[in-house]
Amino acid sequence: DEPTSMIAYALMSPEYQRQTSVEGESLVSYPSELNIPRPVDDTIFDPSRSNGSVDESILSMSSSRTSSLLLDPLLYTKALHARVSYGEDGTLGKVKYTVTCYYAKRFEALRGICLPSELEFIRSLSRCKKWGAQGGKSNVFFAKTLDDRFIIKQVTKTELES
Repeated sequence: DEPTSMIAYALMSPEYQRQTSVEGESLVSYPSELNIPRPVDDTIFDPSRSNGSVDESILSMSSSRTSSLLLDPLLYTKALHARVSYGEDGTLGKVKYTVTCYYAKRFEALRGICLPSELEFIRSLSRCKKWGAQGGKSNVFFAKTLDDRFIIKQVTKTELES
């Protein structure tokens, strides 16, 4: 009932780290010459302040260097998507899971810019509950992390291909 726990496990796995590393370093370990702005005010990440709109302080962190980091294809020398497989022998037999992290390096870079900690993101993602989104027509699965920080939406094949 908590599919995000499998995603969190995949993001922490050595296989994911290997697939998303660039010349042996994780993409979130930015070279110092990129001079990527980092948030210094932790209150912008306070969920109690959320009013449904994007905080101006997050928008102000944007820069042409940040945009080029996310869009520069030279930074993405390996496949766009990371695929992590793992399995276990349970009481009902052998089970195999495969998690595909679409645009893995780009989302990792975005998280490095917008979030205070990758580990805190993964920790939050590890626990979720089904969430009944209101007003949509997609009839897809939605979940919300137990700490109410993130919403998870199932991506349809049509959305993925567009």
